[in-house]
Amino acid sequence: MEILAYYKFEKIKLRDLIILILYLFGSLLIFYLADKKSLSEANVLIAEYSLITQLILYAFLYRSLRNLSVYFLWLLVAIMHFLMSFTFKGNLNDAMPGVQAANGLRDTIILLLLFQVLRFGSLYFQKRELIPPFKNRLRKVPEERTVTFIDFIAFFLYITVAIYLMQVSS
Repeated sequence: MEILAYYKFEKIKLRDLIILILYLFGSLLIFYLADKKSLSEANVLIAEYSLITQLILYAFLYRSLRNLSVYFLWLLVAIMHFLMSFTFKGNLNDAMPGVQAANGLRDTIILLLLFQVLRFGSLYFQKRELIPPFKNRLRKVPEERTVTFIDFIAFFLYITVAIYLMQVSS
């Protein structure tokens, strides 16, 4: 099996475009609300927004991210997050010791890259696409395969890195 054959640019589906547009509007709303909240409330809001985004990318958009056209659109969102992290950097990080909310925004790009590394590892070691470990419980997907130990390890690694990075100062 040629692994690189799985990495291709395909036409962007309407579903993926709608999700991205809704996400961008939701992001504007979150940033607007964060601006109106107290520092500690804004810190929690941005931290939750960041972590939920990163979980959704892996858990629900893993099939969409296989299409490099969609993946690069989400990389643009990650760059937007990175730039926004500078906006929130100073005040938010002082509001809640131990949680660096602005870092969560910064880390989206790192986690998108990690997703592709984990996907490559899955293709290399198990000759199968990466799927989230709870895939069988949420809905049926075309792969119709059972979740493997590597799927569990990859998801655990992804979540561990996401939480760790949020706590690390830049």
